[in-house]
Amino acid sequence: MNIVSNRTESLVKTIQNEIISGELKPGDKLLPLRDLATKYDVSRSVVNSAVSALSTKGYIRIVPRHYAVVNDFLATGSLAILADIFHSDNDSLKKKMVAETLACRMLVETDSVRKIASDPSIDLSSLQKLVEKEAIWHANPKRKSDQLCEMDLAFHTRIIHLAGNMVFSMIYHTFDYLAQEMIHDFYENPEVIHFVLEKHRSIVQALIARDVQKADSLMTKLLRHGEKELLKAI
Repeated sequence: MNIVSNRTESLVKTIQNEIISGELKPGDKLLPLRDLATKYDVSRSVVNSAVSALSTKGYIRIVPRHYAVVNDFLATGSLAILADIFHSDNDSLKKKMVAETLACRMLVETDSVRKIASDPSIDLSSLQKLVEKEAIWHANPKRKSDQLCEMDLAFHTRIIHLAGNMVFSMIYHTFDYLAQEMIHDFYENPEVIHFVLEKHRSIVQALIARDVQKADSLMTKLLRHGEKELLKAI
């Protein structure tokens, strides 16, 4: 990455953090480009690139040849903003974002397990192999936490894939980066490991038994537990 790209990325992060924190509010106009360049000690080309990037993400609206105005980014922003909020210092907004992201995940995953449990034609062998892999990992005294993060993400991704809803799959993959960050933070507490692995195993057993109600209940308990622990960690 060249110097201009680094400075552009840095300026984007600076301004978006000012917006997320509330220092810049919806309806506020940004300074003229030349004044932004002076304020942040960067070139006009860096300012132009940063303003364009902020517009693409939904933080600001550009009025050509006039000014740029701060958007209500929670209403107009792209999904990329969720990761920005997660890494911001606005803890109250971060908690709200995590809770609402997990509520969306709850809808997608409980619907998926109900679909899988209701369809005896769906091959569950890949899920069984993932649970077996988790058990082997847990029995290894030299296990690494990063491996569990990968397996956890793979388990939930596989649930979505098996359900066969392409829109759910696209939504879920959009959250991949954010999910990785959340899972890593979640497993900072080693006490959650046994609960999660036991629930994964029980969910697969319920799916094999084609027990729709039990699969739904277990997934709900797993995700509610995850939400509780994540919000405690923030």
